[in-house]
This record gives sequence, C-alpha cells and structure tokens, in this order.
Amino acid sequence: PEQSVKTARAALDLAEASNHPFTVAMVYMYLAMIYVYCRDWPNVLSAATASIGLAAEQRLPQVQTLSCIMHGRALIEAEDFEQGIPEIEQGIARNRAIDVRVADPWKLTLLAECYLATNRIDEGLGLLAEALEFADRTGEVYHLPELHRLKGELLLRQDAVAAERCFHDAIEISRRQDSLALVLRAATSLARLWQSQGKTTEARDLLSPVYGWFTEGFDTPDLQDAKALLDELS
Repeated sequence: PEQSVKTARAALDLAEASNHPFTVAMVYMYLAMIYVYCRDWPNVLSAATASIGLAAEQRLPQVQTLSCIMHGRALIEAEDFEQGIPEIEQGIARNRAIDVRVADPWKLTLLAECYLATNRIDEGLGLLAEALEFADRTGEVYHLPELHRLKGELLLRQDAVAAERCFHDAIEISRRQDSLALVLRAATSLARLWQSQGKTTEARDLLSPVYGWFTEGFDTPDLQDAKALLDELS
C-alpha cells in the first residue's frame, strides 16, 4: 500500500509538471482508485474532487463519471447516504449511457457496499449477481475475489453456510491470482465468521499467516482490522 501511494503521488508530480490537463485528470482518477483500495476515504474524496473538476473543464465524461462514483463512495464513509448513494448510482448510469463498461464489477461492488451499509441486502445481492455474470461473460476477473467476499458479507444476514462458501471462494481465487490484499480481506471475513461460531483456533490459524505476509501498510484499515481480530483471537 505504501509503495502504491508513493508511486501514484510521483506520477501526479510528473503529470502536473507536464501542464497537460487530460493527463492530470487521469492521474487524479487513478490516485483516487488507489486510495479506495487502501480505504483512505478522506484522500479518495480530495483526489476524486480534483479529477471531477478537471474532467468537467476538459469534457472528459469517462473520467468524470468514474470519479463521481468514487466521490460518492467516500461520502458514504462520512455517513452522507442521501448524497453518496445517488451519486454512485448516477455515475454508473452515465457510464453505461456512454457505453463505458470497463471495470463494471468494481463499480457495482462500491454500490453493493453501500447497500450493505444501509441493509438493502436483496439489492446488493442483485448487483453482485450482475457483476459476476459480467465477469464470467467478459473475462474481466481482477476484482472477482472481492465480488465473492462481499456476496458473503451480504449473505451473512440470511444464510451463514452460503456466506462461508463465498468467503472460501474469495480466498481461493485471490490466492490463485496472487492478490495478497484481497486474500487478507477474505481471510478476515471468514475468520470473523468462525470466531462468532466459536472456532477460535481455526480462525487464528487462517488469519495469522496471511497477516504475516505484510511488511508495510500497517496503518491501513484492512491490516488494522486483521490485527484487531487476531488480538481478540489470541
């Protein structure tokens, strides 16, 4: 996480030195995406706001709509559901209106997270079904582990057995893709479920080695969540 942010900030310095507005807008958009993965919501908000402004000036609808989606997701973390959810929904609709479907599963995941936070379970599951169908049809699978993990989080409100299957799928796929950050998220979700079922040893044995892979980013929410859970399991 730290290397990703450092590299993105260096890219932003280069972009701003180029005095090329399209490049600057694009870099701000990708910087916001990195902050989304780091769950650094204040910086998502600032980077997305900068990207939205530049994209509007330069008439870059693809950049503007994706940045609006991330901006709305950051608002949710500030509990501004009234503005945040419509902003994401409208951003996805605008993307589709201009036939931009790249990263559709990722965008739908951001909205499904908001539906989970507001207990709109069936709507969230419907979004993820659409995202999984899109991934299967197009081969765009880079976000596939998170689709399964989030499906599990939604299903926890209805069926713990089905939720556990989703968490296992997320771990298996993320391991196969060597996506360590997403292995950590999925392992944390499954370990938390096992903890609630009294399977303390199994939960600790699953999560501890995954947490041990990391050598940086210990101030990020994902690693902090994993460490807090390990402390509870010890």
